[in-house]
Amino acid sequence: MCLRPALSIALLAAALIGAGCDTHRSPTTTARVAIDARALFRAGPDGLAVCASVADEMLLTVTDGAGTRRYRQPLTLEEAAVVFEVEVEPGSVDFEAAVQSNNGTLLYSASRTERVEDGFNVTLPLTRRAPVLQVCPAPVVLRRNPNGAAGSFFVHNLGVGPLVWVITPPPGSCAGGPCTSFDEDAGTLAAGLQEEVFVAALPAFTGGTALVVSPVGTVVLTIQVQ
Repeated sequence: MCLRPALSIALLAAALIGAGCDTHRSPTTTARVAIDARALFRAGPDGLAVCASVADEMLLTVTDGAGTRRYRQPLTLEEAAVVFEVEVEPGSVDFEAAVQSNNGTLLYSASRTERVEDGFNVTLPLTRRAPVLQVCPAPVVLRRNPNGAAGSFFVHNLGVGPLVWVITPPPGSCAGGPCTSFDEDAGTLAAGLQEEVFVAALPAFTGGTALVVSPVGTVVLTIQVQ
């Protein structure tokens, strides 16, 4: 099964800097904001099975006495964590975090106001705001057999509310028809549920890309044959 995303963001402040350097400038604290991106993409307790998710981008909004600043970073498989380093003025600071999908849907959000002095440690629990499509494993590997190749993958809904999904098969044709077939090519999943989809391919199929499409985003799923 896919692990659910880690539903918190840790904000760690360094020591107060700038004091005494410029008497006309308010001192600031450097804050380090990090989210464990691996939990959004990996499956299994050993963390070895990789998933594909519609979760695409992390956004952070910080508001203090100096105004409002907005930061954003992509969520990618290559990064273990998404880290923001921001400077804030001591006093009341508003933090707002969000995870968006690859079509701009808000998937998770959090907000908190914190009194910041010379250092602070804040946890922002993320709240699920929409269905979250995740496909595991990714890529899908089909094994050769006398009829061609076969394998399976799971469609998960890690968010809230029903998830409607539809599969667009890889392009191309084999013997005048599609090269691949799916025992289920569409469905609706309640929150927290998953469905296994079995794939069969004709002997001429050597690999391709399918799409798992939903209102909250699209997963591009690579299908390989071994």
